[in-house]
Amino acid sequence: MLLNADSAPALYAMALVDKAVGQTAAAVVHLEKAVALRPDWLKAHVQLAALYIQLHRAADGARERQLVDKLTEEQRTSGPGKD
Repeated sequence: MLLNADSAPALYAMALVDKAVGQTAAAVVHLEKAVALRPDWLKAHVQLAALYIQLHRAADGARERQLVDKLTEEQRTSGPGKD
């Protein structure tokens, strides 16, 4: 099975690798693209919020945290999701 490099799962995986090697700015770029493709992807929003905070982007981190809270509540009330 081949994975499209521009797919949300591939971008998420690349972001995790970037984060692991200390390339936080590159990880943010990949995660921003992933959540643009899959705006309901909770795990990607959690990672993005954490990286924004790590990069001292407080406003972006707060915005992502609000999305995390909203998605968490939606998943809680609707049952298990895609993650």
